[in-house]
Amino acid sequence: MMTATYSPQELISITEIEQRTKKNRERERQKYLSKKKTRSKVQQNTPNDDSGSTCDESDGARSVIDHEMDYFFSVDSTPKLEPIRARSEANLSDSDVDLSTKFYDEPSDEESLFSDSEDHDTDNILLRYRLAEPIHPYTNQSTYDYCIEFLRLSRDCLLDKNKVTRLLRFQSDTLPHPNNVPRSFRTLMKIVPIKNTFEKQVFSACCWKLLPHDGCDCIPVDSSTQDVFTVDVKCELEGVVQRSWKAIMEYQRKALNRPDLCGRDIVTGDAYQKILAKKNKNNITLLFSGDGVPLCVSNSKSAWVFSAAVIEIPPEFRYSFRNMLLLQFSVGLSKPDLNITLESVIRQLLVLQKNGIALMLNGRNTHFNFNFLLFTADSPAMSLFCNFIASSGLHSCYICTAPGKYDTNLGKVVYRETGCGNRTLVSYYDNVMKARAKRETSRAKKDPTSEGIKGYSVLEPLFPQNLLGSIKPDYMHSTIKCVFDSLLSLIVDSIPKSDFEKINKRVLHTRLPHDFSRKVRSLVHRHQYKANESRTLLLYVLLPSLIGFLPVELFSRIALFVCGIRLVHGDSSVHENSEEIADSLFCIFALSNTDSLGKIMNLSYHVHMHYGLLTKRFGTVNYSSCFSFEGFLRTIIRNKHGTTNFGEQLSLYHEMDRFLASFEEKMLTCIDENRVELLDKFANNIIVQQNCACLLDFYRRIRIANVVYHSLSHVRKGRTNSFTVQIVRGQKNASQDHDRSFLEIACFAQCKHGTFCIGHLVTESSDKFSTFA
Repeated sequence: MMTATYSPQELISITEIEQRTKKNRERERQKYLSKKKTRSKVQQNTPNDDSGSTCDESDGARSVIDHEMDYFFSVDSTPKLEPIRARSEANLSDSDVDLSTKFYDEPSDEESLFSDSEDHDTDNILLRYRLAEPIHPYTNQSTYDYCIEFLRLSRDCLLDKNKVTRLLRFQSDTLPHPNNVPRSFRTLMKIVPIKNTFEKQVFSACCWKLLPHDGCDCIPVDSSTQDVFTVDVKCELEGVVQRSWKAIMEYQRKALNRPDLCGRDIVTGDAYQKILAKKNKNNITLLFSGDGVPLCVSNSKSAWVFSAAVIEIPPEFRYSFRNMLLLQFSVGLSKPDLNITLESVIRQLLVLQKNGIALMLNGRNTHFNFNFLLFTADSPAMSLFCNFIASSGLHSCYICTAPGKYDTNLGKVVYRETGCGNRTLVSYYDNVMKARAKRETSRAKKDPTSEGIKGYSVLEPLFPQNLLGSIKPDYMHSTIKCVFDSLLSLIVDSIPKSDFEKINKRVLHTRLPHDFSRKVRSLVHRHQYKANESRTLLLYVLLPSLIGFLPVELFSRIALFVCGIRLVHGDSSVHENSEEIADSLFCIFALSNTDSLGKIMNLSYHVHMHYGLLTKRFGTVNYSSCFSFEGFLRTIIRNKHGTTNFGEQLSLYHEMDRFLASFEEKMLTCIDENRVELLDKFANNIIVQQNCACLLDFYRRIRIANVVYHSLSHVRKGRTNSFTVQIVRGQKNASQDHDRSFLEIACFAQCKHGTFCIGHLVTESSDKFSTFA
């Protein structure tokens, strides 16, 4: 039989551990025996005969426990330490082992914070608990840090409460004893200070009255209800502003003094520039969005979400999860009555607009003013929030007076009219009053309309007497998911199968820049495309892939639509009249669609004829689209489990995600446009006798502001195309450079005189590009 051999240092450590363990176990045993004697004296003094058998049984059980404890205390622990020695051979030393008896002085079972029975857990016990102590004796990680990391892991894995509790108990039973691992989700929530900022209200879906706790008398008990969860708007906004106030102030000054440095963001639009013209300091301007999403297939429950974003936050940070605002969401079987459910949110927003908020920033009391700029949503949500007729009806355009016409062949309302005048505020509010008058005399279930208007919008208090100038259709739903997906299906159905395979091969072999987060899949899977896949195909891949496979007339009409989108998309303007040109291209495309492409001429396409006007007012369509709001909504909705209590789950997990995000937050600042950072050096101290005789360092990549450029020497570039750039010879707009030149970057170099780009120059013929002349 092999005998374990230990070094002197290990023998000393093992001896100390055994002595400490036996001493503390003996102390715990003495406490247990003392409590047992106390209980015996109390039972002897109690005049109850029926309890005799119970006491005997309990005393017998305790004697068995005492025998087991005696055996446990007498066990030699040396053979069991061999595996421990193998795992911790390099760590056992006098300085590494913390043998403080303070850790082992645990509370008794009746006082333990982490016992299975949690009825006795109170705030007083939580306050007495020392969260700064290690989670167990053989680690330096504190109990609080362990709980934070465990909570972050559980959120990343989207675990529900039951699974979290099972995993906690497994950890508690597995880690060295004694340990401070909480044994339930409830106890974990007592350690992590997560605040509940949501207020829950329950409304009857029949009469839309606020239900008391004992039920409603006007409807049966089993009728559907609407659960409405409203956030503390001021608290949410204060948190966002506290984290981003530097970036907010810097970006607002840039939008005021140098709007040309902001690209074509929302702050460069006429609507926001009017706010800046008021000369108010420290503005906070909100962009609102609303949307509905199904929650459960089995019971048809859905959630309607009302959210917002702060426009003064730079666009690279504006739509991150930590900077977006979930103002309210409602859960039910039917659409909510927004005049009832949104009342509390509207009231809070109006109070903020009137009083603003004051925050202590850098030791100074700073006041922020609030403004509301616009509301954007898809067609169903826009109809609900703005109180318009549905997008499938007549007079459903909320920008112009185009009436639409029902096409019997297509079985739907189409909009082929162009040049219709825009709605005015006077005519809009006249129609609002007419619709209200009809409602008072009508007995129909559906609300009557006047030129597509049903009455006042719930958003009217936020945009008083200016609702039409404050709503914007969503480019993601209207352009990408509705018009382009239908257009792509019509194109694919019109080409032979052999040509389809060639086009599909072109699509798959197109090289895109490295910063495209999602590559385009095969056209076979076009019905499962995500919105950003369809966007990449529309803007960059479709037209080059179709060259030579379509009739010239059809290809030209598709090019009209693609070029129109490109003119109202992105940061740079290719022409000083890009907005007017885009509207003209969309109108020509609409008038030319008398064949099969006429199927897409619904309201979703009709709003494209107003993209130029909306771009002038609110910036390009991509800056205020619902791409970011959809991502924010998916982040919220993914938190549901099961088929019940959706509202409570969504609110709780949203608060947890907010809390965990606060640990990773840094103070946001605007990106320096002049910052140049060279990356991935591969050669240095090279002398090139050209303009100077300096020593050059060569790099494979470079970061200018927030954009990374690759070179052909970058070994990990793969199949991307991030190493070709256009050269503009001093002109303000690239469109004025008729002899366009492109540079294939070989590498980057730097010396004491500056930074250089080395590559191969390729000049393209000017007749390949349109000058829009």
